[in-house]
Amino acid sequence: MPTAVREGIIRWIKAQYLSLVDARNFQWVPPTWTASEAEFYHLLAEPDVQASLSYKIFAENAVNYPPPPRYRSTILKQLISLLEPHAEEIDDGLYEIYTELIASSQTAGGLSDRIKPSHVTYLLDSGSGSDADVDTKSSSSSSMEVTLMESRSLLASSGTTGLRTWEAALALGEYLLQPSIFLPLLQGKSVLELGAGTGFIGILSAMVGAPKRVCMTDGSDEVVDGVVRNIALNGLEDTTCMVTAKRLWWGTDPVPVEDEDDWDVVLGADVTYDAAVVPSLVATIAEVLERRPGALVLIAATIRNEETFAAFERACDERGFRRMDVDMSCIPRVFFYSKAVPIRIVRIQT
Repeated sequence: MPTAVREGIIRWIKAQYLSLVDARNFQWVPPTWTASEAEFYHLLAEPDVQASLSYKIFAENAVNYPPPPRYRSTILKQLISLLEPHAEEIDDGLYEIYTELIASSQTAGGLSDRIKPSHVTYLLDSGSGSDADVDTKSSSSSSMEVTLMESRSLLASSGTTGLRTWEAALALGEYLLQPSIFLPLLQGKSVLELGAGTGFIGILSAMVGAPKRVCMTDGSDEVVDGVVRNIALNGLEDTTCMVTAKRLWWGTDPVPVEDEDDWDVVLGADVTYDAAVVPSLVATIAEVLERRPGALVLIAATIRNEETFAAFERACDERGFRRMDVDMSCIPRVFFYSKAVPIRIVRIQT
């Protein structure tokens, strides 16, 4: 098998594995694969590919922050069952890793993987996404990634939803990853994130956009503490871009100001989830735009309830804001998430 094809397949699987794609939704065959599924699994079953899967993905030291053991064993079991009809034999390394994981999961107690915080890593180059072309991605492609500590359960024990990365944040991340977007939008700018959650958007912006500063805010002290840890996890405490996390309760706390520098860009994802918070959210946006009339606000929303988002639109209109939907049809898919519920990205300015 050509090296570029093998490395593309490895990266396709690795991107899903590190971002903890649910085993029920794991896509072994890329959508760009034009031959039959059987031919794909025959390629996957080749000894050199199996060996690469073992030491580049599933081995304990293959990645800096491996998924939880039970998740690893579930995905590895699925892989082995797919390989068995097509392989003369299964790689010894894969079997050994699977056996060790099963043994460790049987002795481990405590909280389930869905409740315990775990590392989740998002590969940022286009080779990791669901539109990736495994035939053209080589081992020299970018390896930039964001690693976060997340709780994948719906709610944390405190009731906050801010301890996991939601679909709208991933969609906004894909938009920001386009060179034609992040260079003019972020380079040298002061960026404020509202409702930061895990800090995914702010951290991604700091890593790829070369902004002057990024401040990630949230109304939950627990969430802000988590963002601080995620900033450190990605090595952003001491960089040319100043990266901080602060508490901001919309409509109550004043928008933070750093070095008397107002914000050029405001980012928010999944912040319009509740009609009750819309007036406070829009008031906070208005505070930024009053201080910096030329600022740009980008809000990404999963439209779970059309009336809730309509309430946000009305509140913006009442303030006299100009708003325009971003055309998302041409944004390349980079991350793995469901689009069953519509997602919108709206640009807001005065």
